Amino acid sequence: MFLSDLHMGAETDNILDCYNPEILEKKLKYYIETSLAYAEEQNIEEMYFLLGGDLISGIIHNVNRFDSRLLVTEQVAGVSELLAEFINELSRHFYIKYALVQGNHSRIVANKDNSIYEENFTEFIRAFVINRLKDNKNVEYVEHKDVGIVEIDIMGKKCIGIHGDQDKDKTLNRLIEMFDYKVDYVMRGHFHQSKQFDINKTVIVNNGCFAGENYGKNARLYNEPIQKFMIFTNEGMICCYDINLNNYKK
Repeated sequence: MFLSDLHMGAETDNILDCYNPEILEKKLKYYIETSLAYAEEQNIEEMYFLLGGDLISGIIHNVNRFDSRLLVTEQVAGVSELLAEFINELSRHFYIKYALVQGNHSRIVANKDNSIYEENFTEFIRAFVINRLKDNKNVEYVEHKDVGIVEIDIMGKKCIGIHGDQDKDKTLNRLIEMFDYKVDYVMRGHFHQSKQFDINKTVIVNNGCFAGENYGKNARLYNEPIQKFMIFTNEGMICCYDINLNNYKK
């Protein structure tokens, strides 16, 4: 399961979308329920749950602050509790291995040139979720050295999870070449566009976004709110479901 770009706290009603914290929760519930249905069809026993950044709307753009109903402290507390609850729910069905990477919306300082990379609101979310789930024997946190990159081995395939703000299409080769092994898959969010493509022998899986806030609308960074659910065997990724979160309305 690959979940990114929730932008908790954002509130908007424009030509693209209507979005607020209540709708976020409905979309997240739909994503979980749909993923569970696909997983049970495939007799899945173990689930990787990658949280790919931008879990909150944050303070990095004034338009984000104007669009936000919640203070950033409320965003952090709210999304942390929400994610802990949903991972607990997943753990009733599968053994869960989960990881979080940082996103640019979670910067503590708005100006990225004045920001310390590791100083990020995601670290509060990470600590809260780990603490909430520490007694759940069916849940395992995946440790990683870099707050913005997670390395996961899924059925023998080497997977890299990132947010994407540092890794545009034309520079992805630099990321892939950082590792002393062949990278089979890169999971990336940030660009609000669901797509899948190859760079040589590496498959890039890009998530969509949860909503069409005004910043995304003005920058033309929006398409359908697609989140990914992937099935792996020892042959690699054999299936990638595009879950359109707007179907929560049906």
